[in-house]
Amino acid sequence: MSRRTLSRQVPKALRSAQVRFDNLAIVPASLLPNKVSYQRYANTLPRGQVLIIAPHASPSSRRTLAKVAASLEANGRRVRMLPVERFPAASPSSPHRR
Repeated sequence: MSRRTLSRQVPKALRSAQVRFDNLAIVPASLLPNKVSYQRYANTLPRGQVLIIAPHASPSSRRTLAKVAASLEANGRRVRMLPVERFPAASPSSPHRR
């Protein structure tokens, strides 16, 4: 999907440069069914801060997320990066894990 196609799918009001979301959370898929566990924490962060939850057994994912965090910080965003173990809903014995 090209950038041009993606930008057309976002409502015009949200494409404005003045639109800023309260917070952004980047989480592993294993945590998605338990949104409450990380959303409660994310809601306590200052407005505009980014929460990144790094997966446990994936060094390559952790490196990638560290680069994402560095890029966001370089663009003026405050980032809080936490390990997935901090959120009890993400257990290593999950049946969906490969």
